[in-house]
Amino acid sequence: MKLSAFWKGLFMALVGFIATTLSDIETFNIAYVGISTVAFTIIYIGKNYLFPSVSVVGIDLQDFLSGLVLAVGMGISSFAGQILTVGSLDWNALGIAVVGALVGYFVKTAPSKV
Repeated sequence: MKLSAFWKGLFMALVGFIATTLSDIETFNIAYVGISTVAFTIIYIGKNYLFPSVSVVGIDLQDFLSGLVLAVGMGISSFAGQILTVGSLDWNALGIAVVGALVGYFVKTAPSKV
């Protein structure tokens, strides 16, 4: 995997997460966003090291599996951020974080494969 593709994918996934998080909150929780972002970045780096997306044309099974790993990773990092900063779980915020990261990942992945 090219290094520039790695950074572009990470950036798009994080932008998707942060944009959807900001669009659905009444108050901005910087600690939650920081914890979730750092945890998700670690998960993204690990995913790309162990399971890089290398398909040439279109989105293939490996891309879908990568998306699944990122969805689970964002769920875990968002869960941790909520528990550590608020002390409770907001299922709506968790879902929005996961969808935002997935959309960001596939927005980057789909066009780069065509």
